Amino acid sequence: MYHATRRRVTALVVDLDPNQLATPVPGTPAWTVQDLLAHLSGVAADLVAGNMEGAATDAWTARQVAQRRGRASSELLEEWEGNAPAVEAFLAGVDFHPFVVDVFTHEHDLRGALGEPGSSDTAVTAELVGRVATMAFGPRLGKAGLPALRLVGDDDRWVAGDAEVAATVSAPTMELFRWTLGRRSANQARKYDWDGDPAPFLPLANLFGPPPVEDVAEAGAP
Repeated sequence: MYHATRRRVTALVVDLDPNQLATPVPGTPAWTVQDLLAHLSGVAADLVAGNMEGAATDAWTARQVAQRRGRASSELLEEWEGNAPAVEAFLAGVDFHPFVVDVFTHEHDLRGALGEPGSSDTAVTAELVGRVATMAFGPRLGKAGLPALRLVGDDDRWVAGDAEVAATVSAPTMELFRWTLGRRSANQARKYDWDGDPAPFLPLANLFGPPPVEDVAEAGAP
């Protein structure tokens, strides 16, 4: 998953001009396309170097971007390429790793910013929705004492939570992926097809915390 996603990201950005690299990324509003590329290369470099203290915190990712500010995108891609074999060898030894979620999510952040939305790998998209629904969203619902939510995508369905299902949300699998990974506001998620009251579930759907307050105005968003 990581290798294929890295190759697609490289193809997306390798020929971008400076104006395109300076495009804000709605899915990660603090960053431009160039900043997001710096983060992706920085994650790989930090893993290889063992710089994992504070991993995934805002300070950790901000340092990656700041250290690479002013470097050409070609340099960032070269750095990422150089560290990729070690990262991929590490990932091959684990069943699943947050870095796979990170790189795949950011691929689609880039697609939304550059006007190339849509699922790049339908099987991976569905797998990640299932994992987030059962391993993150569901436990949060249980902790809050809420019933379960059924999620229905293009060809799959999942249940978040262990209690009785109280509602069903249906949307394209890519939309469910963007929603549960924090790339849709509650207002945008209400536009999905709901059978039941969405209100109890909307604040808890985002893997990373509360959903965005403002709509994420990226290509392909509702």
